[in-house]
Amino acid sequence: MGQGGSGTDRAREATPRLAAYHEAGHAVAACFRPRAGRTTRVTIRPADLAEGDAGVHWSTLEPGAAADEECARASAVVSLAGPEVDRRLIGAELTCGSADYEAVRELLFRAFFDREIEEAAASVARDDLGSDVLEALADSAAARIEEDYKRLLDELRAEAAALVAEKWPQIEAVAEALLRQGSLDGEEVVRIVATAEAAA
Repeated sequence: MGQGGSGTDRAREATPRLAAYHEAGHAVAACFRPRAGRTTRVTIRPADLAEGDAGVHWSTLEPGAAADEECARASAVVSLAGPEVDRRLIGAELTCGSADYEAVRELLFRAFFDREIEEAAASVARDDLGSDVLEALADSAAARIEEDYKRLLDELRAEAAALVAEKWPQIEAVAEALLRQGSLDGEEVVRIVATAEAAA
């Protein structure tokens, strides 16, 4: 599963330093949220990137794990760590964070809300109700689900922000290694994080 690389707005806005720190945020968060999967590679090297990307974090996730609520929460925190690093460095998120948020929305809906949506649709289909009543029920269900999603997203953003604050020395260490080398594999990330942990 890829996390990070985020399109043309990112290429315009992210300096190599910002890209390295953003991707380091994802990689370090993955070290402390193992249910999110294992980092396999993180890069800011232009030759490794699709057009418009400034960096990418790749990780593995067991098949079917994304539908598991605990895995989805952990993966969301990893995805949100990048934008939280942006916020810490520049006081705002780069627009590239939108790709991270899109990934989080998809993840959380798959794990938490798709079943609820299906059940609501099945319930409405069974009832012999007029179209106005059906429309009102659908709007009500959609509003409730969106409210629940926003509440969960806020909770996970706070968790990502706390992790970024707590593990900032580790994020700095990974980001600086990325700036020197351009790319790191998962084992290198783990070694760098362990060394920074020991020094903290």
